[in-house]
Amino acid sequence: MIRALPAVLLTLIVLAAACDEPSDADGRLADETATGTVEPTASSTTVAPTAVPLPNLEPALWFGEVEGAPLTVALSPPLRPNDDAWSVTLEDARLRCEPTATASGWTLAECRGLRAGVDLRLDVPASTGEPILLEVTDFSQGSGKPIEVTLNRVPPDTGPVSSTNVQVQWSAEFEDGDFTDIWSADGVVFAPDKDSFIDLLDAESGEFLSLIDIYDEPIGGDSVDDAVLNVKARDGILYAATRARGVLIYDVRDSLEPGWLGQYLRPQDDDPSWNIHNIYLSPVRDILYVINTTEAPGDLRLLDVSDPANPTEIGRYQLDTENPDAKPHDVHVVVRDGREIAYLNYWAAGLLILDVTDPADVTELGTWIPAEGDSHAGWAFEIDQRYYYAHTGEGSGQYLTILDVTDLTAPSAISEYSSRDTISIHNVEVVDGIAYISYYLDGLRVVDLRDPQHPVEIGYYDTVPHDAENRLFQGAWGVHVDGAYVYVSDKEAGAFAFSVEIPER
Repeated sequence: MIRALPAVLLTLIVLAAACDEPSDADGRLADETATGTVEPTASSTTVAPTAVPLPNLEPALWFGEVEGAPLTVALSPPLRPNDDAWSVTLEDARLRCEPTATASGWTLAECRGLRAGVDLRLDVPASTGEPILLEVTDFSQGSGKPIEVTLNRVPPDTGPVSSTNVQVQWSAEFEDGDFTDIWSADGVVFAPDKDSFIDLLDAESGEFLSLIDIYDEPIGGDSVDDAVLNVKARDGILYAATRARGVLIYDVRDSLEPGWLGQYLRPQDDDPSWNIHNIYLSPVRDILYVINTTEAPGDLRLLDVSDPANPTEIGRYQLDTENPDAKPHDVHVVVRDGREIAYLNYWAAGLLILDVTDPADVTELGTWIPAEGDSHAGWAFEIDQRYYYAHTGEGSGQYLTILDVTDLTAPSAISEYSSRDTISIHNVEVVDGIAYISYYLDGLRVVDLRDPQHPVEIGYYDTVPHDAENRLFQGAWGVHVDGAYVYVSDKEAGAFAFSVEIPER
């Protein structure tokens, strides 16, 4: 929808007068102003830059004369490939621009007024952390009458955007619900939501198989408004983390008729509220690692699930802190040098590296605290006999950090990867040096970490059409790699199965 706001003209005139120099991508003043390829005439009028905040664009107003005149439009920060498309419509005149050069941190486009007008379409970053400054220089013979300008988001013509090496094998839409995690095992995809359901889908075709409703069983819990936040499955047994009912356990060996097995509910002497946010299965033992985020500082609990109908707590770890923002959020467990190592994301307290080989004696080995944000989730991996950890934060501007954890007692950050600057990353899995990331508004991102010091994006599929973006924590939540497919859960769109072609190093 194109809106005109002439009432704000005076405000923007004052704003434009204050903007003597454009900012570069880092918010510092640029050393020089970009110039175009067309020489100005003696009667040209220079227009001061007007700040245009993104991603929620508002109309921008400035002065100039464009009738039949060439214009130069300079954008800072520079354009980046595969970013959002935007349209610019000028009242009583339409422009067409083509990129001409990149210099001094600016991307230039030469624009000329056309009698048979067309829309001006510019590829600009959807959000940059700093306002984008538009500087329009008028080379016309006119006197400089006011021109009303509206910037409008242009959605992709075909919906979500994909790179050529990421292909959708199937997608499954659901009637309602706010979908959370995704997992697959034994040919079945498990897709839970924030209501009370877990959909079982055929992993090869996406065909619906059956549905688990956690309210079907008379199980305890203090909340009537429950949610399934995380699932794991192995050998026909499904474990579900819930907001109010602890860990629920189901027999899914017959995927058409899943059956109730058991539950790990909070001991009665614990806090009456109860929130199991994430869980993880030991890669070599019948142990389920449980993230209890009841209240700070929360804790990590270790359950013996050798008898799935009767899970038993065999260990617990809690950080000794009074920080109200320090509580666990996620955990990834690997075997290294004969020991079982847990990478525990403890939010404001950072990443904790634990030796959980003896469940009754969990010991801390090392700690890493992000320079920005909190420790949300991550995945440990090995490249050329060195050990690394792909760490994600959560929140505006949060991104992927690669840590060298070869020395478990002294993890250190060595590189970073981010998509758009002000959106949020979520979860990650790393397989054979390739990171598969659920990146909320930017969907699936595939990043080559085979050279961990130099991450390179090699594929993507944006599950959220740009015109549908309306909040920070929207889009791709869960990601799981199983065999030839990458499974992703989008909070509104449902479940996806992707095939990804990995280029040679």
